[in-house]
Amino acid sequence: MNPHRFARRAVQLDLARQPETCAFVRSFIDFISRWSYNTLVLYLEGRVRTPSFHALPEEESYSPEQIRDLVAYAAEKGIETIPVVSMFGHAELFLERPAFEHLAELRGGITGRFNTFRHVFCPSLPETLEFLERYTAEVAALFPSEYFHAGFDETWDIGYCDLCGKRLEEESGSGIFRKHLLACHRIVTEKLGKKMMIWDDMFDMYPDVLDDVPRDVILCSWHYETLVEKPFGHIGTPRTDVFAKYEKMGFHYLFAPATHFCRNMETFTRYAEKYHPDGALLTSWGIETPLQLPIVAAAGKLWAEGSVDIPAVVREVSGTEDETICRLVRSRLDAEPVPLPASAQTYLRGPLSDTEFPAKLRNDVEFLLLGSKQNEAIKEAASLFIGREKLYFALRDLIPRWFGFGAETDTEETLRNALQEQKQFTAALQERMEDLRERCLCTRKAVDKARDLTPVIAMLDRLLTEPRPAAGTYLRMRFPWTSTLSVSLRLKGESAYRTIWNGGCSQRPFRGEFQVFVPLECEGTPESLLVEQHGYVNAPLSYLEIAVDGRLYVPLGLTGIEGKVYSPVSILEDGRDWCLLGEGEELARRKFRNPVEAKALNRIEILLKESV
Repeated sequence: MNPHRFARRAVQLDLARQPETCAFVRSFIDFISRWSYNTLVLYLEGRVRTPSFHALPEEESYSPEQIRDLVAYAAEKGIETIPVVSMFGHAELFLERPAFEHLAELRGGITGRFNTFRHVFCPSLPETLEFLERYTAEVAALFPSEYFHAGFDETWDIGYCDLCGKRLEEESGSGIFRKHLLACHRIVTEKLGKKMMIWDDMFDMYPDVLDDVPRDVILCSWHYETLVEKPFGHIGTPRTDVFAKYEKMGFHYLFAPATHFCRNMETFTRYAEKYHPDGALLTSWGIETPLQLPIVAAAGKLWAEGSVDIPAVVREVSGTEDETICRLVRSRLDAEPVPLPASAQTYLRGPLSDTEFPAKLRNDVEFLLLGSKQNEAIKEAASLFIGREKLYFALRDLIPRWFGFGAETDTEETLRNALQEQKQFTAALQERMEDLRERCLCTRKAVDKARDLTPVIAMLDRLLTEPRPAAGTYLRMRFPWTSTLSVSLRLKGESAYRTIWNGGCSQRPFRGEFQVFVPLECEGTPESLLVEQHGYVNAPLSYLEIAVDGRLYVPLGLTGIEGKVYSPVSILEDGRDWCLLGEGEELARRKFRNPVEAKALNRIEILLKESV
């Protein structure tokens, strides 16, 4: 292996979702120049104010002069800057503005694959291409690079408006995608005088389009699974030797891991080394924490030198000589952050699962080692990561007990004191997060919503100010993994069902079997439950039961099975088998191509009896 084979070593900075100060962008340029990068990709969408589009506030966008200054500053450091303006999907910064919503595929309140969110340009309107040509010309003029990235990823809503709906019947979704891609290619190459770059995920949905893509288009192949041996396709497609395919077809391409997990970057690099990519592009979708910086540094070093000692990189980036701390931080570069939702219901999952329990034990040790550290930015970020996880485990233990799913010896006073203690701990974490953001990242404060703990504090306030819920009436469900179902209840003497659960059941980042408890208000005798699944991916269910005022109602038998339901009898017993509603990822891909299929409903009715 030639250790210097990756001639282009690029890193992306997402200024669309997280607009940074110019001072931060300069400091980021300084950082990547020290770690052997030669290309900065600025993901912009509509963040640059031009005569054609200036609908964003000045504090959330960039003037042409600011962009020119940043590009020139990068050039002084030997770094080429390439812009990304999405010309099909991910266009919400344009289309959510009233003056431009008429260009959206979902204009007029049309519902797309998931919702009414306007993020896809309508390719059937002449005004769409006219606007894109004007705006991209204005942006491209600010960048001397010969490359222009046009996006084209995750363009879910094709064929929904009246104009595109008619075309869908004649051309199919792939035909619409092909025609718009070729039209934008003409804009980029003939009008802008640039070479076009695009993401490659939509070719999993429309594989027949790939043959017609001009070979001067550079494909940016992103894969974010933790372990990349042979990449999974997107949208429910199997693993494929995608780079062998691109080389056989004559394409130039970059491989694009993300800053989510260090192992993603490492294993994707080892896969790419078997082939001949033009280079590598590390995609960052917002620098939310300094913990991402060691991954940025490690990727640059690996791509320039062919090998990397990641704990040593952590040591250099963080400035600490403590080997224990360096290795602890290294372990967190591959840890998925636990969610901290603001709904008490989310924490009602019974005892810790088989994967949660050892994770809690690890967290206890890490918190002792690092939880009180407040020195360099990397250590502070790691301690906050561990502190958030500690909060999750505390709420997973405390909130079920508050709702009566725990030790009978708990007094209300004891539980209220524990809730108050966690509220104070949460507030302290929030204060430290805000301080770190301002002190080390210089990002705009309002952007980091995913890690904002204010809603969690408000949830704890509600629990403290409201009466403690009465225990003894609830729905319990058991799942082998993440599931999305709705559950409705019918009482004896009633003819209609009422929905008692309608939502996703995600246990990320933990895997394995888990439970969900749903507190109920129920006056009467449960007679049957209706379980329904619809959407794109299948949903498993191991077992469910209803408790009403201490009386337990369990499955008696099954009726009313509709659609795709496999092994339904597994629901009748609380065992290790499970029922599956819906079909797998291959069906999901077909549903993406034909939205009508996504409306298909899979359902099963479960008769109940009182347990003796």
